[in-house]
Amino acid sequence: MFATSLIANGISRPIHKLKNHMQLIESGNFYQLIEISGQEEVVALAHSFNAMIEEIRSLMDKVLIEQKEKRETELQALQNQINPHFLYNTLDSIVYLSENKQNEKVVEMVIALSRFFRISISRGKNIISLNEELEHARNYLLIQKIRYLDKFDFTFEVEDEVLNYKTVKLSLQPLIENAIYHGINTEYGAGKIIIRAFLKDDMLVLEVEDDGYGIPDDEIEILYQQVKYGQLSKSVGLRNVYQRLKIYYGDTFEFVIDSELDEKTIFRLVVPKERAK
Repeated sequence: MFATSLIANGISRPIHKLKNHMQLIESGNFYQLIEISGQEEVVALAHSFNAMIEEIRSLMDKVLIEQKEKRETELQALQNQINPHFLYNTLDSIVYLSENKQNEKVVEMVIALSRFFRISISRGKNIISLNEELEHARNYLLIQKIRYLDKFDFTFEVEDEVLNYKTVKLSLQPLIENAIYHGINTEYGAGKIIIRAFLKDDMLVLEVEDDGYGIPDDEIEILYQQVKYGQLSKSVGLRNVYQRLKIYYGDTFEFVIDSELDEKTIFRLVVPKERAK
């Protein structure tokens, strides 16, 4: 407890500095990295953040010279990970928790955010193991669960044999984000999100289920149009997932939305199974 108290007490100032640095990123300045000293967890977070910025800068350069469509979708996915709205709120939550002496949650949130960035980068790889993808999803859920004051719970239902299969990086987080922002129903207590991964008919199936309000059939059809063809300006994260799956798998994958009104919504990705090396 004493150790966590020391960590929390040294977090507020560097977190404010990191938050201010975000304004440079918002303005398109990807060439100035942040320098932070202090507690080990905060320094690790700053290093992860800088590595993310350097990877974005590298992808921006590559977009100009090779595989434009592929690089642009990778770049957009990575930029979505440093969405200012998400980061500002997360950093504000860390400061709030620190100032209110909720030291263990401060440490948990800083570590989760650092790991979230690290897996987002994955040394520039666009294809990672499902085990890494699930860890990334878990860190995102931990951050949001603390931010939303435990207004939802989450569980993972994952077959052990699928952990070493490959998946397109950052496929689950946009689906989870959609479930949190649009699917959670807290009217009768905490909402629930379930992440599933299993094999079916020689395919790898990934699911994100929420127990929220559900989506009417006509709205599901509109959502499909937005995801597949980019109509209107909504569902950017979902469309980005679809685009990257399309680039990697061609016509051999499925993007499915199943919903029952006042019961649940399931976003399902069905892709060819392929073992990670």
